[in-house]
Amino acid sequence: MASVKLVLVNKNAVNKYNISVQILSNRTKAILKTNYYVEKNQFKEGRVRNHPNSTLINKRLSSILSDYEQKLDKIYVEQTKMTAKEIKEYLLNVYIEEVREKEDVELFSYLEEYIEELDRKYKALLLVDKKASKSTWKNYSNLYKSLRKFKGDQRVLFKNINKRWLEDYEQFLRESGVNTGIWTYMKSLKHLFNSLINSEDQKLSPECYPFRYYSIAKFKGNSTPRFLNIEEVRSVMHYETTNENEIFARDTFILNYLLMGLNFKDMYFIEKEDIQDGRVHYTRSKTGVKHSVKIEPEHLEYFKRLKGEKELFCFQEKYSSRAACSQMISTALKRICANLNIPAFAIGRSRYTWSTIAFNDLNINETVIDLALAHKVSHTLAGAYYIVKKVKLMDDANRQMIDYLFETGPFEKASE
Repeated sequence: MASVKLVLVNKNAVNKYNISVQILSNRTKAILKTNYYVEKNQFKEGRVRNHPNSTLINKRLSSILSDYEQKLDKIYVEQTKMTAKEIKEYLLNVYIEEVREKEDVELFSYLEEYIEELDRKYKALLLVDKKASKSTWKNYSNLYKSLRKFKGDQRVLFKNINKRWLEDYEQFLRESGVNTGIWTYMKSLKHLFNSLINSEDQKLSPECYPFRYYSIAKFKGNSTPRFLNIEEVRSVMHYETTNENEIFARDTFILNYLLMGLNFKDMYFIEKEDIQDGRVHYTRSKTGVKHSVKIEPEHLEYFKRLKGEKELFCFQEKYSSRAACSQMISTALKRICANLNIPAFAIGRSRYTWSTIAFNDLNINETVIDLALAHKVSHTLAGAYYIVKKVKLMDDANRQMIDYLFETGPFEKASE
């Protein structure tokens, strides 16, 4: 007679094992994988131990095992002639059929609820953190609008989304003029599947997961950052215009570049109190890394141009939100690029531009560039005891970059 039990199989790259159902029948074995991975010492005698979610995982595994045993009872006689592989195929076929009959989570209804919940979380977070970002809400709202254009008023069940469906959606996005944004749409859709499958009551079966057969990794490589060369940066800096929005966008971009390409979100929220000891201090919102930039003489002119009445900069006084300010700057920068006959770029390209010119033109070390961009550094002995030295290296790098941009000082350009 056939029997089933839980075992560990297939160690992955991070030394975790898949908890699988092993089928034994007529001296043959077969494996049915589950959706759970644990370390070897977290599994003993068919149960998960010393794991933060052990109770929930054991409950689900017990349910899976019991379900398979009930299905085997229905073919009690046939088991005596079946191999483990044949029983596996039988269990999979029955399971998939049952899943397709009972799974009925509707895409648009679930997405609407998901977006509403994101909005509630954003508003709650905004009460305690004025820098709270609404970007996640925006991503899923854009996904909803895109899917509505793709499917109109059709009712779409998650269980019916397969590889072919995703390929059709990909084609629709391309025909709509979307290219680098495909990764964002697909990543958000993939996350919806994971949220349903991993929910406490497992609203969707892992068997309905289409991204097992459809990879989105290929799209991430399509979004190669656009950076400017030094002559293009200079052309923006010297751009003459009477348009107030273009003047504002030009000066904001150049100051951002002179501040080593800090994220515009961080720049938007800088206050007068953040200026201390001749440095601009801020905490990078994306990584939580505390950072500072030495104020050089060239900064002062742009500080003056962008000065606010009450705040250090006028961003929050001129615009009701960071998104509105960023949108205006992007629109104005596009016009500047068109007038200068250079490829369009957004203010976020300042980081890529500063680091690329620093490395390629000025021979600045990658480690120093990482520090300048406020990336997280490894917790090494050097990292713990040489912070002052690192700041000096970073300051020297930015001074060298400013001299290069304004052509006011010596620098050692990398050899061709």
